[in-house]
Amino acid sequence: MNPILSIVIATLDCAVDLDACLDSAQKVLTGLEKYEYEIIIKDCSSDKSVKEVFEKYELLLSLKYHHQKDSGIYDAWNQAMKHCHGQWIYFMGADDAFIEGFDFNNLREAFKTDDYPLISIPVMYVYGEETLVTTINKDSFLKKIRYSNPFHHQGIFHRAAVLKELEFDSKFKVSGDFDLMLKIIKVNPELILCLTSRPMVRMYSGGISSRIDTNLLRLKERAMVRANNGVATNHQIVILAYLAAYTKKLLSLFINQEYLANRYFHLKISAARIFKK
Repeated sequence: MNPILSIVIATLDCAVDLDACLDSAQKVLTGLEKYEYEIIIKDCSSDKSVKEVFEKYELLLSLKYHHQKDSGIYDAWNQAMKHCHGQWIYFMGADDAFIEGFDFNNLREAFKTDDYPLISIPVMYVYGEETLVTTINKDSFLKKIRYSNPFHHQGIFHRAAVLKELEFDSKFKVSGDFDLMLKIIKVNPELILCLTSRPMVRMYSGGISSRIDTNLLRLKERAMVRANNGVATNHQIVILAYLAAYTKKLLSLFINQEYLANRYFHLKISAARIFKK
């Protein structure tokens, strides 16, 4: 019997992170039968440390292991998809963690639908001691895509049949998931089922798409994605985003990047709390 959900974790020399991730999975996925899910470890490491972590949890979780060189995260995901048998596919990082107490019942019901190619749930974003739960709804979707990616990939479930037909464009380094999402939904938020639930995954800052030194690359790729998918740009907001990116890049020459990123994230959280009120 094919599983309902395929969870893809792409790894590169991150055995310690993967160990913690699978330990969290063991505590949360016990609420599912093994036939309901599979975890595909897509490994690009040069040693056997990740394979050893896989073997540690092989009998405790429904795991598969695949080792192959790749050119980046989106190439790795494309490779992993060929080994996915689930009706839905979900991507997470080896340094992400499942949150205990997550209730899969809402997802079980949502996975039965034939009406949506994408399902969205909230994500908990963590930087140091700070946390921010990111959510999206259809009312705000069209406003957000004019200047940023509204979703973290840790909050998106892809219908496998649709995803495998399109695949990710591996020329992108940080915005391939944004590009694919827009191609799937044709910039129509009605094609996304946005669930209200607790976050399933805790994601930690520090990935390539959140670093200060990739800010300009991220903005350039987002502009390309929006142009390719016919999304009108709010030029004033884009100009402000570039000014902020250059300012952070300049400040990073004088201020520790980790401290600077931490302060910036703190400001984001404070702004989010103000706007919620």
